[in-house]
Amino acid sequence: MMFKMFNRRRTYVIDKLQHGFILLCLSYVFFFLVVLGVSLFVPLMFGLRADADFSAELVQKADSLLYLHNTFWQAVVLSLIAIALHAIRTSHRVVGPLYRHRVAFQAMAQGRVPPPIHLRQGDYLVQATAELNTMTENLRLRISEIQQDHHHHLEQLDKLRALGERAPREEMMEGLDALSEATHRLALKLDHFRFDR
Repeated sequence: MMFKMFNRRRTYVIDKLQHGFILLCLSYVFFFLVVLGVSLFVPLMFGLRADADFSAELVQKADSLLYLHNTFWQAVVLSLIAIALHAIRTSHRVVGPLYRHRVAFQAMAQGRVPPPIHLRQGDYLVQATAELNTMTENLRLRISEIQQDHHHHLEQLDKLRALGERAPREEMMEGLDALSEATHRLALKLDHFRFDR
C-alpha cells in the first residue's frame, strides 16, 4: 500500500518544511537506536576486555556480540528506511494543506478570491481548511454584493447625466433618491468590514 503511494506520487518533497519534519523524525529514531545500541553493545564489549581469562562465559559474550553485530545494524537500517518513508507520507498530509493555504493567501494578497480548497482523503488540517473556505466564501459573497451595488450606482449616475439640466425637477429628485439609496446600501455593506488592531 505504502509503496503504491510512493510510485504514484511524482513529487516526494513539496515544501522545505518537510525536510525539517523528516529530519526531526529520523533524529528521534537515531537517538533511540544509539541509546539501545550502547545499552546492548557496551556491557558485552567490557566483558571482552583483553585481560579477561578465557572461559565459557567469555565465549558466550563473544558469540552474543557477533550475533548482535550481524542482526542489529540490519534492523537499524530497515527501521530508518521505514520511518523515513512514513515521515514523508505523514508530512504530505500536513504540508499539502499548508501549501494550498499559502496559494490561497497569495491569491488574496493579489486581490483575487480563491475557490474553495479541496483536501485529499487522509489530509490533516481539515478544520482550518473548512474555516478558510468559509472565510473566502463569505468574502466572495460580500464582494459580489458590493460589485452589484456599485454597478447599480453607476447606472443611476448615468441616468442622471442623461437627464441633464432640462429634466423636470420631479424626475431629477427621483433619480437622486435612487442614487442616495444605492449609496446607502453600498456604505452598509462596506461597514461590514472592520480593521482589527
